[in-house]
Amino acid sequence: MKRASQAIEIADLIEKLQFFIQGAEIAGPASFHRAHLRTDHVELSVRIGRHVISGTTPQSLDLVDITIAEDWRGRGTLKAILRWLEQRQPFEGIYVENVLSRLSNHLRQRGYEEVPGSSPPCFFLRTGQLTAIRA
Repeated sequence: MKRASQAIEIADLIEKLQFFIQGAEIAGPASFHRAHLRTDHVELSVRIGRHVISGTTPQSLDLVDITIAEDWRGRGTLKAILRWLEQRQPFEGIYVENVLSRLSNHLRQRGYEEVPGSSPPCFFLRTGQLTAIRA
């Protein structure tokens, strides 16, 4: 796999994600939005949701499921998506559902907090409180 083709495919996925977020922002908080975004090597299910986080219910972009082709795993695909979302700061937070243990530490390093009582673990990053984006 060439890095150039990976960069093009990630850019395509981010463009689809941007289109989804813009549509949800235009429709407003009362609307229900969900999408399954695909490229040749990545499938990403997203929705706009609300979850009880520390006694509040912020509106968030939920990463419901992500599937990355085996030959693309460990090459920074998810990191690129998270970095873009953290810079874009959609809604009041980013919520990552059903996290595998090997990803948990990575999310913690990026400033995500584990949602108490979630099983499998879910993580949340309140976008309004971002002070530094990790590359």
